[in-house]
Amino acid sequence: MHIDPVCKMTVKDTDRALSSIYRNKKYFFCSDSCKNKFLINPEKFINSEKEIDKRKTMQDKISSKDEINLIIEGMHCAGCVSSVEKSIKKLDGVIDVAVNLITESAHLYFDKSMVSIHEIEKAVEKAGYKAKLKDLEKNEAFFSVEGMHCAGCVSTVEKALLSEEGVIDAVVNLTTETAKVVFNSDRIEFNALAEAVSKKGYKLVLKDEDKSSQAQEDLDEKKINRAKTKMLLAWAFTAPVIFLMIPEMIFGKQVFGPAFSAIATFVLTALVFFIPGKETFRSAWKSAINLSPNMDVLIAMGTLSSFSTGIAAILHLAGVVPEFQNFTGVGAMIMAFHLTGRYIETKSKGRASQAIKRLLTLEAKEARIERDGKELTIPISLLQKNDIMIVKPGEKIPTDGIIIEGMGSVDESLATGESMPVEKTQGNSVIGATINIDSLLKIKATKLGKETFLSQIIRMVEEAQTSKVPIQAVADKVTAVFVPVILLIAVLTLGFWLLFPEFFHGIIIKGSLILPWVNPDMSAAALAFFSFIAVLVIACPCALGLATPTALMVGSGKGAENGILIRKGSAIQRMKDVTTIVLDKTGTVTTGKPGVTDIFPASNFKREDMLKTAATAETGSEHPVAMAIVEFCRAEGIETGTIREFKAVPGKGIKGVIDNFSVLAGTEELMKSERIPLSEPLLVKKAELESQAKSVVIVVRNNQVMGLIAVADTIKESSRRAVEKLKSLGMKPVMITGDNEKTAKAIAALVGIEKFMANVLPNEKAEKVKELQQNGEIVAMVGDGINDAPALTQADVGIAIGTGTDIAIEAGDIVLVKGNVESVAKAVHLSRATFKKIKQNLFWAFFYNVVMIPLAVLGLMHPVLAEAAMAFSSINVVTNSRRLMKVRL
Repeated sequence: MHIDPVCKMTVKDTDRALSSIYRNKKYFFCSDSCKNKFLINPEKFINSEKEIDKRKTMQDKISSKDEINLIIEGMHCAGCVSSVEKSIKKLDGVIDVAVNLITESAHLYFDKSMVSIHEIEKAVEKAGYKAKLKDLEKNEAFFSVEGMHCAGCVSTVEKALLSEEGVIDAVVNLTTETAKVVFNSDRIEFNALAEAVSKKGYKLVLKDEDKSSQAQEDLDEKKINRAKTKMLLAWAFTAPVIFLMIPEMIFGKQVFGPAFSAIATFVLTALVFFIPGKETFRSAWKSAINLSPNMDVLIAMGTLSSFSTGIAAILHLAGVVPEFQNFTGVGAMIMAFHLTGRYIETKSKGRASQAIKRLLTLEAKEARIERDGKELTIPISLLQKNDIMIVKPGEKIPTDGIIIEGMGSVDESLATGESMPVEKTQGNSVIGATINIDSLLKIKATKLGKETFLSQIIRMVEEAQTSKVPIQAVADKVTAVFVPVILLIAVLTLGFWLLFPEFFHGIIIKGSLILPWVNPDMSAAALAFFSFIAVLVIACPCALGLATPTALMVGSGKGAENGILIRKGSAIQRMKDVTTIVLDKTGTVTTGKPGVTDIFPASNFKREDMLKTAATAETGSEHPVAMAIVEFCRAEGIETGTIREFKAVPGKGIKGVIDNFSVLAGTEELMKSERIPLSEPLLVKKAELESQAKSVVIVVRNNQVMGLIAVADTIKESSRRAVEKLKSLGMKPVMITGDNEKTAKAIAALVGIEKFMANVLPNEKAEKVKELQQNGEIVAMVGDGINDAPALTQADVGIAIGTGTDIAIEAGDIVLVKGNVESVAKAVHLSRATFKKIKQNLFWAFFYNVVMIPLAVLGLMHPVLAEAAMAFSSINVVTNSRRLMKVRL
């Protein structure tokens, strides 16, 4: 045992001191006289001033940064602990980490401005483990953000939010103009967040989750109209400028004289800048003074630089300064193109988010209820739980509920994406906003507001749209330094042009032979200024910022319309690499409830007689097999009689009397105990059915065997088609079940699955998934039960069947609303299509900047064309994302 040489404190005592440090973030002194400070590592004792200063620096860092607790899954030994710690410590911004094998947790101090929770989680995953925030500490809130225009704005707002105490993580979405903030509930205040964002030049607004679809539509329409008005005003003032510039550009003459042209162009450009363009300059100023320059800074500098030449032109007319090329009109056109791009972008983003809007418009506005014997029509906002709703044919069901009277067909296509109506009867649950097709239904309201199925869908889609795909990290790193780098390139361009005019002029002469807008007759200073402005306005971080969120928005919306809810954006990227799909048998491949599969009457009995005897006999039993036989016969229209002297024989079957005939229904063991012989054909058939994993019920009347009824957990009609589609997508389907080898083999063979895992206990499913991962497989797990949740979490992508439990759904990265396993293939297809669009968008965004910026530096790009191209790049990204709506699932 280690003992401190000064105060004789033992390591054991230091451990207690250490826990106090983590809780209180203070130095620990073992006594008033002792100057030793026990920090971070209990095995290191501080006896020198140098070590004290070193640890003090570390502690100061810790006290100024945030801390989190993570749950680490998959650790088994001290080696695992070491691997996790090393992986986390490699990240820039991680100050200290302590991993505990017993509690399976990690405590971190980190700099939020340098590393995100997502990056920490990914580092742990790369080491072969799973990390997630402790649920007790994790809270989420969604806000609207006003005033953002580009990826630089997104980065600035994220940093502002992360700078606040209590904020663990923040993700800002440019397309939806929303922010998701992960925080510690006891340490967050909205006013503090709003003030931090306001200081950076933006506005944080509490997101109104209960806002009506019409209100949302009105708000979006206002944004579009405001952007349109700015665009039209800009062109109204710019058109005369162009009219004044054209004669000079074509004929080299100024129709109204140089003085009129210079002054008129200057005044009209000023109107463009300070009426429709004032918000651009305001945004640029705020971001500049906060040392977080955004896209508007580049536009402002480019246009103001052009504008300054107008001042020089007017002063030249007054004989104050020498003549210089007048680019004032260029500034007006740059701003006009910029505002045109903003308008088209705003309109396109509105179209990209149509999925959420469509979901919002599905909500019923009114409900017809029965109260005190009267029929009333009330606004949906006044509806209460347990109200009895009256829904007539062709009407929307106002909210989620249970049918208490009536039966008929309901169109649930909004939830499942399936066009075929679903038959509903008394006791069945119904979803709000679905359509009652053909009968009068009385429904008891069970869920309201945020609890409803539709609200949950909207919430999941919004969460997906605010999440980040790992590939976005590359774009984020670029956009974080984009504007400062472009400013540096622009300044260097101006400097090099002035220092080496002959070199650049040679390029301009060659370029003029190909590009009509290149003018080699301009002075060296004018060409330098021309190139400087072009670099400023052609650089575009907007496309980089829009590349991922727009594709994710359209893809998640497309999925929601087809009953596929993408809960985590990272699943989009991971899904493309999945090699193995693990399908839980019960409830996923099969229906999860027994049903009659085969009927084999003896030669001397009719099928209907045997079924009626069996159904009547089984009415006295609550066993699932008995209930399956009764339900089957009722569906066939066979009326049951009355059984007397009913007796259940545990594990074997039942006995009774029907119409004075003795009756038996059960297993071969029951028949042996009652000395009922079975013929050879019946025994052969029974063995055949049991080899197919079916339970066989033998029906006997008056000691004569009437026949056999086979019951099994029936396979979903879609399972075989789903397996075929997954194979065609290059994936290996694997079935996992707790059933025995014989049953598992039979079920797997019926649906076309070659590999299966049998006799797997519920708590072993996650381990089986991990084994596949350790063998190099990238695994997606599909399940629907509570016992599937750990496996869904362990898998690289968890796909939850929406008809299953809430726990399984919460554990899934993707949720299939309908219990149709065929939707798994659709989810794979959608994920691949969405990620493909993300890659295309990022490629074109990077390609545009890589190609255009050098052209601008060399003076081969006209500033007006540069701005038009910049606007087009953003519009192209949004338009390309919208093509996802045409993907057939």
